[in-house]
Amino acid sequence: MGNWTSKAEIRKWLESIRFNDVPVYKETLALESANKVLQKKGRLVALGFDVLQMPRYKIVYTILDSA
Repeated sequence: MGNWTSKAEIRKWLESIRFNDVPVYKETLALESANKVLQKKGRLVALGFDVLQMPRYKIVYTILDSA
């Protein structure tokens, strides 16, 4: 009855999810690293979180063609 699943099944499913590591910078400016990513990919997304780890800001930097 319903769409029930066990806690163990949910944990197993969550453990199967794989994420790529991303750099995390706390209270420092990583200008060189950020610029390398921006130049290589053409786009950089910066996220800002509050003390409760809630996302509060999203800034997208994009290199536009000057043509």
